[in-house]
Amino acid sequence: MKHCLLVFSFVFCLFTTVCAQKMKRLPANTAPVDEKVEGKRAGVLIPVSLLGCQPGDLLSTSYGNFAGIQIGVFYKAKSNFMIGTDFSFFSGNEVKINPLQRQEIALDAMIGEDGSSSLLTRSFRGLILPTLKIGYTFSAPIGNRADKASGINVLVGGGWWGHKIRYYDAAKNIPLIQNGTITGYDRLTTGPCFTASITYLYLSLNRTINFQIGLEYTRGWLVNRRYNYDLGYKDDRVRNDNYLGIKIGWVLPVYGQRTSEYYYY
Repeated sequence: MKHCLLVFSFVFCLFTTVCAQKMKRLPANTAPVDEKVEGKRAGVLIPVSLLGCQPGDLLSTSYGNFAGIQIGVFYKAKSNFMIGTDFSFFSGNEVKINPLQRQEIALDAMIGEDGSSSLLTRSFRGLILPTLKIGYTFSAPIGNRADKASGINVLVGGGWWGHKIRYYDAAKNIPLIQNGTITGYDRLTTGPCFTASITYLYLSLNRTINFQIGLEYTRGWLVNRRYNYDLGYKDDRVRNDNYLGIKIGWVLPVYGQRTSEYYYY
């Protein structure tokens, strides 16, 4: 990793040196750029958001509310058009179904390989693989410190959604966990999904305060990918799983260098 950083630094310095030698400066009497006049700028936005999600349809019969974290990278054009991708990871503690019911002795206590009682816990895990999204921000800056690119941001896209039951054996001595048989009870379910969000995107002129807050809706057409040992068959039904989430996050904007002088090649 250290060598890669050194190589990258060398290449970057060489590139900037060559570019600097090729650039010629216009007269220094060029008028400075007014931030408020320039307003909308092209650049890259890197949002990191937290989600609080309420499941719907079949998903709500298996799991309770869950939380998520979402990380994305988007290109924002001067026109406020956006295109990019993001990745979401979900986790929750409420699992309403118990495929291991016939295997249990009492509650979540099971007999380990050494004959002792071991505690087995269940939780919800899910993820949405990098999702391609496109959208537009309707300019509606609030306050005189807001960039004109601030406003109502609408994004739509599609991706691949998966979720399952995660079993945790604290003592690491339950045979079902250690020999891999547990996969027949985890209800792994995956499939394509559609997602849409509407948030208020605030970008400050000085780049110090940048955030988004709003709602996100995702609907998936998912299928159980396991042979379920407790049921004795594989459930091939297409599930219409969905969730509605509140999203709030921090945004890192990366713009081109501002300058009061213009250059040409």
